[in-house]
Amino acid sequence: GQIEDLIKGRKYVTGLKDELEADRLKSVASEVFTRIYKNPIPFPFDGFSTAKGNAADTCQELTMELFLGKLDYHSATAKPVKSKNRAITVLKDSWGIFSRTGDVSKRPTATVLRTITQDWDDALTKEEKRLPVAAALRQLCLPPYGANIASAGLLLGVFIAAREKKIIVARDGKQVAISQWIQDIFRGKFIDIAAADGSDLIFLGEESSEWQTFLDEWELAESHLARKNCLERANELKSRIPVPPALAYQENTLSLLAAASVEAIGKMDNDQNEAILKIENGRQKDNVSLLLWGAASLKKIYEKMENDDTLWTDAQIEEIAPHIEEARESVLQKFPMWLIQQGPRTESPDSVGEFKHKMIYQVGGNLKILGLTQQHEQLEERTRLVIKKAETIVEAHQLRRDVELWITQHGDVGRLGRLAEIRGLLTVGTEYARKLQGMAERVKDDPTISESRAKLSDFAEMLKKVEKEICKRANDIWNSKVNNEADMDRVLGEVEALEAAYENIPKDLEDFQLMRKALRLYKRCYQRLSDENLTWSAFESSTEEVRKDCEAELGKEELPWPYDEAIAGFTKDISKHRKEASATWLKTLENQTKSIETMPVAEANLIHSQIENPLPIATDTDLKRVQVVAKKVEARLDSFNVEWLIEKFKALSSKAKKEFIDQLKKLIGKSI
Repeated sequence: GQIEDLIKGRKYVTGLKDELEADRLKSVASEVFTRIYKNPIPFPFDGFSTAKGNAADTCQELTMELFLGKLDYHSATAKPVKSKNRAITVLKDSWGIFSRTGDVSKRPTATVLRTITQDWDDALTKEEKRLPVAAALRQLCLPPYGANIASAGLLLGVFIAAREKKIIVARDGKQVAISQWIQDIFRGKFIDIAAADGSDLIFLGEESSEWQTFLDEWELAESHLARKNCLERANELKSRIPVPPALAYQENTLSLLAAASVEAIGKMDNDQNEAILKIENGRQKDNVSLLLWGAASLKKIYEKMENDDTLWTDAQIEEIAPHIEEARESVLQKFPMWLIQQGPRTESPDSVGEFKHKMIYQVGGNLKILGLTQQHEQLEERTRLVIKKAETIVEAHQLRRDVELWITQHGDVGRLGRLAEIRGLLTVGTEYARKLQGMAERVKDDPTISESRAKLSDFAEMLKKVEKEICKRANDIWNSKVNNEADMDRVLGEVEALEAAYENIPKDLEDFQLMRKALRLYKRCYQRLSDENLTWSAFESSTEEVRKDCEAELGKEELPWPYDEAIAGFTKDISKHRKEASATWLKTLENQTKSIETMPVAEANLIHSQIENPLPIATDTDLKRVQVVAKKVEARLDSFNVEWLIEKFKALSSKAKKEFIDQLKKLIGKSI
């Protein structure tokens, strides 16, 4: 009961020097074992945790085959599933006894087993040159190894299997066949250590055995440095013992691998030296960019070596750390002053882009690698402000170039006078003006921006002036008159010009197209009415006809010149011209007959013919006055009866002349 109370009160007493850290009994027991067996032999052999498991059978089978040299990786994987899994888990995964070729290696990869086999090899080749089996097995079961009889026997089998042709078993001074010996020392499924008393393993002492042992050890070398050291040892061993022909291929393969390791060590040393040199130069020149480059390069080397820790020793990795830390401290000291001095070389886009790439991706990336988060944030903020300022200046210059190029490209738009284009340009110009105003607020004291704004303002004023002129011309059309052909030609030319000006403005363009159509129709009407062969009655009839034509063609279209008003104007204008022509004709006749009393008969007859065939445009008033002239002419002609008759005869056609002669003959005949 007292013991139970002590356990419940967690009062533990051990033979260990230091007090236990655990408090629960199970944890205490585990801690006691951990402190006693500091280098335990791992033995994850499935099945030993139960009393009735068949693990002992599998362990005995594997141990026997190892003693007899019948087990390798290929035979292990060919076993039934349960036996195969146990062999792979313990012998391959945990102990690492198989070489690359699948044979049992002289040096397992497990550290504790490698140490034990090295000690056993030393016992075979040095001092007494024998290994007492029972003492070796007892030593495995003691601290710090803590093997059980199953794992101890299995490890002894691994040792013998790797050296089956190089060692013999002697019992009481006499050689014994291994097959017979294992029958004597096994009691049931495990070795009986007492039965192994008096048994020794003896090394045969062949020269090749040293090379074989060394090569097995060399194959286990994982780090570059270990491989390099093995290469140096191999060269030393060659000076004493030639490489056995049977082992030459293995030695050559390992030498090539070691040579690659030597090269890797050399490259790593060069990379480290280059990085450290960058750090020193950056520190001396206060060049944080160079300093960061070297430090980040060294950090990458450090991380790469850590990731490949099997290839690099802890000492090789750790010797880099102080350089990284020193560089990091230098960056922290120099960074603030260095940062405020950074900026693009010029304001060109290429220079700004180069600066951004350097700061964000190169310097910023190296700050991230070194874990300098605060400095990285400061770098990004500074870079953002510098780039924003530089980009604003670049943007301002580009905007100025765009504006001036735009003005140059559209400099002749005023001459072409296309209203849609002008209005579009005014819209673009307004947007450019807004951008320039905003840019002027962002970039202070830049005279080039003010100059561009002035040029843009002048250009916009010119466009507005042209627009105003075009609109005025269009308004003038609506106030125009088309009373005669000259009016129509002038207005038609203006309408056609405005059609071009209003291109791509459908609503207005339709109006001008209708005007052009109406003007051409009016012109045809005017020309029809201007025919001087029309009598006044025909003129009046034609006027009504063209009015109807215009009504049918134009209908109720809205025009500056309604067709009825236009026709009325035409009639008035043409009538005026007709009357003027009639008056001129009359005046000409009157002037011709002023000297009628002395006028020759032929000339008088000609005037008489004109009077008898008056012009269609002659007015009734003028015709009455012509009769007065006619009487004067006829009186003059009457005084020349025969001569006038002859003149009349001359004026007849050939047929009429023949008919006149025939009639005259008949008349003469009657008179006779």
